[in-house]
Amino acid sequence: MQPMGHSIEERNAAINAIVELVVTGKLGLGQESLTYEQELAESTVTEIEVIRRACAVMIRDGLMGQRPGVGVWIWPVSVEELGQCLTLRSRIDVPAAVSLVASLEIGKKVEAVEHVYRKFLLAATSNEWNVDRFIHGDALFHARIAAEGGYPTGAEIIETWGRKCRILFARIDCHEEITRLHMEIAALNDEIFRLLKAGDMSVAKSSEAYLESWRHLLNHEVSAFLKTAKLEVRET
Repeated sequence: MQPMGHSIEERNAAINAIVELVVTGKLGLGQESLTYEQELAESTVTEIEVIRRACAVMIRDGLMGQRPGVGVWIWPVSVEELGQCLTLRSRIDVPAAVSLVASLEIGKKVEAVEHVYRKFLLAATSNEWNVDRFIHGDALFHARIAAEGGYPTGAEIIETWGRKCRILFARIDCHEEITRLHMEIAALNDEIFRLLKAGDMSVAKSSEAYLESWRHLLNHEVSAFLKTAKLEVRET
């Protein structure tokens, strides 16, 4: 079983490395920025087979487009698309947190969550804080809650949310609003972790408040910046 787990780790690392290329401006968005798996392997210093598995997942999750025999590209992400992902998350975050609290192995599960939470806390409060690191840490924290709460598919959905969110917020003109509101989200994450550790069922209410903060950010803040954004229409 270990080799399979290790291969999943490698695949996810490759996906995040590809997203990093977008965030740092080394890889553009849309079909005009078509690239090749070999180029991605070289740019991320990753074995080609791992890149192929990563691309397959990204295509499945709507992060990447493909022209068979030609190449691949990263799709732009719209506020509407991210909002749909957030709606899906609302069916995952709250029940997963409640399930974790109700677990007979809550101590062990919270320890696993704490390891990821500490990394998020560092990303949220470090002097080297930045939007991308914050979003990435936030998504990993909630993905681990989902996984430990018995929602492995939900954990994958939350990780996909995080990747799409990173792509959307790679736009500099989105940074101001999330910078202004990131401490509110960080505080809610701190409360969620505290309640998980205490085995307190009111974690459901805090999880709902956390989702509402993201919903407000997308619906009322970021959308104002992106009204005139020209996003490529995806082929179906």
